[in-house]
Amino acid sequence: MSNLTLICVFLAVIFFGVSVNASPTSDDFIPCQKMAVIILDNCLKEGGSSCWSDSKSHYKICRQRVIQSYLPDTERIRAEQKIREEREVQ
Repeated sequence: MSNLTLICVFLAVIFFGVSVNASPTSDDFIPCQKMAVIILDNCLKEGGSSCWSDSKSHYKICRQRVIQSYLPDTERIRAEQKIREEREVQ
């Protein structure tokens, strides 16, 4: 392969590697559902008055954490790109 071809392949890998994002599946939320059920069950056994809202609140927080875990770490990605660029210059 020529140098130009290698450079094009390298740039394509960097560009598409950074832009590809994963997203959570329904399986990723199963622990959130189980936790919400446990919270609701325990609350009802104790005779709590806001069981449904507590359970729902914990589910929403857990769900948001799962979604956050799939967001790209832009600071890390930028740092890695900077290191690659510095290596290319040397």
